[in-house]
Amino acid sequence: MLFRFLAAATCAALVLVVSPGARAEIPPDVQARYEAVANRFANPAGMKAQPDQDYDTSAYPGVYELRLTGRSGAPAPLVGMPEMLFDSDAKWILIFKAPNQTSSRNFVDHWLVGDTTNWKGWQPVSLQDPISQQMLRTIPIDKLMHQGTGAPVFIYYAAPDCPYCKKDQAAMEQSPFSFAIMPVTLNPASMPYVAHLACEDDPLAAWNRLMRTGQGSTQPCPRFDVKTWWDIRQLFFPNALTPSFLFADGTVIQGDVNAAMRKAADMQARGMVFH
Repeated sequence: MLFRFLAAATCAALVLVVSPGARAEIPPDVQARYEAVANRFANPAGMKAQPDQDYDTSAYPGVYELRLTGRSGAPAPLVGMPEMLFDSDAKWILIFKAPNQTSSRNFVDHWLVGDTTNWKGWQPVSLQDPISQQMLRTIPIDKLMHQGTGAPVFIYYAAPDCPYCKKDQAAMEQSPFSFAIMPVTLNPASMPYVAHLACEDDPLAAWNRLMRTGQGSTQPCPRFDVKTWWDIRQLFFPNALTPSFLFADGTVIQGDVNAAMRKAADMQARGMVFH
């Protein structure tokens, strides 16, 4: 069974801007291999595509998805959410637990993976597993806003309607570390503020202004890449609090800016940054 849930939130780089040209479609042979694998199971345990799902590429190289559409009346804030990921040979399939199935803030605790070459059901994942390391290494960091000129030491997950994030905004603007920003909102109705950042001439300046003053535009922005936004949020910030800080070793620190800055100093000294 696949689980659906509303997002807990829902020199500057482009902020989740759709790449020029049409998004690549899933290769027919990849889809055919996936369907052949799913059909091997008498009870496919939620593997087969449902009427309200589309096969799609993901933001992670060589990884494909079943993605939620709005065809069956799914709430608009959920449209685009990945519900299952798999590799090009469907040797592994990754699904997500419902938020109420774990109180953990560790993102891998929300994943379940099935090995279709040696099926033992849906299994938990550790941070050391190859699939966890693969996904961490291939986060599309270039699609996020960057503060600072160096390689990002962490990804900052924050919301303009989060009072703790607003309280920490001055400290974040003065941070000695380069970092990437994953913008979300606590109230899905406020998501247009985040989406419009992709249409700003200077997304970082617009983000800082939004965080400091609450002022921003809600005009529709066709450049906003909601699919990549969902791909990052669903994998690495499920059930996460704001603010959160994700590091290249998979550590997530939530709510404690001072602890995050100490961790950032250690990671930068060790050269463990996002590329």
